[in-house]
Amino acid sequence: MSNQMTWQIKAGQQMGKNEASIEMFKKGSEGAISALVRENVQNSLDVVEDPSQPVRVEFKIDYVNELPGQDELSSIYDKIKNSKPWNGAYNEDIEKIQNILNMNKIPILKVSDFNTTGAAGAADYDEFGAGTSWKAMTEVNGQTLKSQSDSAGSFGIGKNANRAVTPLQLMFFTSQTAKDIHPYSQGWMIYASIVDRNANPQVSGNSFFYKTVDNKPIDHELEEFKNMGARTQPGTDIFIPGIDLTPDFINHIKKALLENFLVSIETNKLTVSIDNQGDEQTISSTNLSEIVAEFGSEDIKSYYNALTQKDSQMIFSMPTFEYKGQTLVEPGDVVFKVFQSDSVKGTRKAMLTRGIGMKINNYPEKGRAFTQGIDFTAVLLVTGRKANELLHNIENPEHTSWNNADKLKSFPAARKLFEGLKSFMRESITSLLPEATEEIVAYGLEELLVDPSLSSGDKVADRLPVHIANIEIKKTVKPISRKRSNGPIGSGTGGEGVPKPKEGGKLVEKKNVKPGLQRNPVSTGDEGDQYIDVTPYMSSVRSKYVNAVHSVEIYPDVSIKNPEMIFEIVGDSSTDTKFNILHAKVSKQGVAVEASENSIKLISDDMPFNVGEPIVVNFETDTDNDVSFNVKVIGKVNNEN
Repeated sequence: MSNQMTWQIKAGQQMGKNEASIEMFKKGSEGAISALVRENVQNSLDVVEDPSQPVRVEFKIDYVNELPGQDELSSIYDKIKNSKPWNGAYNEDIEKIQNILNMNKIPILKVSDFNTTGAAGAADYDEFGAGTSWKAMTEVNGQTLKSQSDSAGSFGIGKNANRAVTPLQLMFFTSQTAKDIHPYSQGWMIYASIVDRNANPQVSGNSFFYKTVDNKPIDHELEEFKNMGARTQPGTDIFIPGIDLTPDFINHIKKALLENFLVSIETNKLTVSIDNQGDEQTISSTNLSEIVAEFGSEDIKSYYNALTQKDSQMIFSMPTFEYKGQTLVEPGDVVFKVFQSDSVKGTRKAMLTRGIGMKINNYPEKGRAFTQGIDFTAVLLVTGRKANELLHNIENPEHTSWNNADKLKSFPAARKLFEGLKSFMRESITSLLPEATEEIVAYGLEELLVDPSLSSGDKVADRLPVHIANIEIKKTVKPISRKRSNGPIGSGTGGEGVPKPKEGGKLVEKKNVKPGLQRNPVSTGDEGDQYIDVTPYMSSVRSKYVNAVHSVEIYPDVSIKNPEMIFEIVGDSSTDTKFNILHAKVSKQGVAVEASENSIKLISDDMPFNVGEPIVVNFETDTDNDVSFNVKVIGKVNNEN
């Protein structure tokens, strides 16, 4: 094997800079630093060597004088910049990169793990041979070779979270297994293709590798990074150059650890060291409570209280759960821990975790799922092997949701398990409902009710005494009328609401209905016009729900302009479960749509909806599931009609 190292430019398909798996982490809701923490720690936890001991992950920040093969690397960026097909699109970005390469000290983030297996396959590397964990880590996108089927990561794109935090989109690897006699190293940069008719190759791929001249991994550590510590035991080091070291960089790492790995740290599966140029801090189960108190959000503090709950009456174990003769959950496989406090308002959500303890998301993601009248914060711990395998099957690539419609259809056992988990959590919370006491729980009313003993502007707590006097009305809210002629949307025959009355295929006006403006007046418009509640004058209402889109058809018995539809979730009288209408559309051409919170207004001054003409709207909501609505319709009716 040659010891000479070089950046390799290989022929490939012409590709631009915007690699989808990198952009996903740049634009994710977590933020690029949080995604980096989540993906790297998850990858380390998935390859633990000794499960009886915690995995240790180290984030180390330092500076180096130059990068491996820096002159060649700079030349590659310039060749990309000068490639004509890109029409100068990358000029500004590459100028920033060259400025970083020209620094006297280049910032580096090193992410290392210990008590892990390391990436196997470098010692007997064969470009055309079988896949290995070394290849999956250092040169293949979308592949992973983790040994456990319930591993948290298995899509092979998490490593691109590292590229999302540096303009260079570059990282270097060093890894060693127990069988290797020394570490192996390699570099990998993803950007855009070099396109040059006079070059060989004329078109490169968008991946560039720092290897030996005979296309092998480098059989030692990289000299340029020696001041950041040597690899002396199995595990992996990842070097990410050119990061932007903002003043909050370290705090972002700490907050991301608490947000995603609270359970892993508390259960002693993980310890983390953060070394900022010699200033080192360790986070482990022994000092986690202090870190949570200093850096945790109010929600994280509540989840930590639930996780450390010791009261057996607030800890629930899911009973045996079977599906088609197959046991999916055995006693002890799923534990639900609940925290309640009279002094701290709960999240009314459950943090969902599994296996290694990494957070998936919070349930419900939107809207409400648990019974009203009880305040709480909870953590769900799924530790059983079979349950983990099934839930892994329905996770999205970012590992942040089990609620993926296509995957739920493809894995019926996993779908049944997910439904069972939700039922188990809801039933556990319902069992905590208090018996009749001297208090009324009034969640969400603290904005409306004022305790006269408090200073002006102070809010009362959610729990209010039964005997209330001198209530000052701070705000009045006119509720949506529940009076309707055809029942809630979605409640009719076959789920389609009340069918339209027909006679010979034509609409028939109700003989006993005589529209009159004296009924349910709302407000007066211009001369000859008046807005009224026209809900009683709807001959039928139909609805359907397909692929998260609600479609509603309303057939009026009066000719109306500018109809406004106001929706309310059936049975929902709580002020803390508001929903918003999204992406509203109307089928009638030339009619403008205005959507605000739970209402849709159609601007149709010049083209009224005539008697029997359907008003058809399609919309989405930010609620978690399909729901049934009450609907109220207000419209402008011309007196001459």
